[in-house]
Amino acid sequence: SPNDTYPFLSRFVTKSGSSQADYWVRDLELMHHWTVKTYYSLASKEEVRNFWCVEAPKQAVHHPHLLHEILAISALHKAYLEPAERSTFYALGIHHQDLAIKEMRKALPKLTPQSSGAMLATSALISLTSLATTGLMAHDGSTRPRPSADDLVDVFALQQGMYSILHQNHSHVLDGPFAILVRHHTHPSTIGPEDPEQPILSAIAAQMPSVVAAIEKQQMVPTVRVEVLAAIASLTSCLEFANIPGASTRELRFIFLWPNRLSSVYCTMLRRKEPAALVVLCYYVVAFYASESVYWFCEGWADRVVRNIADTIGHDPIWRPMIQWPWDTVIGPEQGHTQGTGNHIPQHTASHSDHTA
Repeated sequence: SPNDTYPFLSRFVTKSGSSQADYWVRDLELMHHWTVKTYYSLASKEEVRNFWCVEAPKQAVHHPHLLHEILAISALHKAYLEPAERSTFYALGIHHQDLAIKEMRKALPKLTPQSSGAMLATSALISLTSLATTGLMAHDGSTRPRPSADDLVDVFALQQGMYSILHQNHSHVLDGPFAILVRHHTHPSTIGPEDPEQPILSAIAAQMPSVVAAIEKQQMVPTVRVEVLAAIASLTSCLEFANIPGASTRELRFIFLWPNRLSSVYCTMLRRKEPAALVVLCYYVVAFYASESVYWFCEGWADRVVRNIADTIGHDPIWRPMIQWPWDTVIGPEQGHTQGTGNHIPQHTASHSDHTA
């Protein structure tokens, strides 16, 4: 509604799941799953994993929004791992995500430097559950539409909204129990050995000069050109930051950093299906493809968004060739390669089977 102070949260409230009774036995099951499996899936550094396993539940006792978000992502992880009970745990995940958002709405107006660390942890987890809930819809066999570029822009809005509230308190977080969440992203070399460089991030960066050259050749509204080139510049700088020495979870670092650098004008262009803006997004989601073998909540996003963008662009002779590299990387050149025509990507991509298992 127009009077909603936190509209970026509303998209991720699912009323149907909120009426479910709060079964404490199920909640204990979810907390057990968190401490034996889910926490381990969220990071590659032992120190960060230890924070999620030990310190986060300890602090969540005092912050209901964090407690419910821990239970939400644990339930969604079980839904991912146990297909036979997917609907049950998916409903539990949605239920706890709704409760987490309800508690966030109560806590945000009273946010203090002391409570900002817990809110930062909750916002980090809700970014993951926003990917997981939408992604798991693709597994349920229902008639609901598959996650698309619009769904990804909804996730961007969530991240941007939380970032705008929390970034000013990062210095306070450094003095408390949640310090590792800030230090991990701003001073990566201080935390243990680095992860190896991620070649796909370098490969995306290597494509950017040709994308810029192609964009600059096209006739378009000056505002569109400026916004798209700015989005490419920020994408390139985020790729460089993700590959700095000492970094870990490089793909996630990039995936969650770039949206916070985007302008509202560019995000509006994505919603309006501006082809030049969609081209840049197509390269961005290749990072999801590189992440999905490690991070379960990223699975399938690249495949679905690339197909969605290809369907939106159609056989346009200007824009179609610009997304050939993301298509070949994510979907594979053997799907839809038509020799000699220049139209390598099949027009009705939705008819192809999903890339995800």
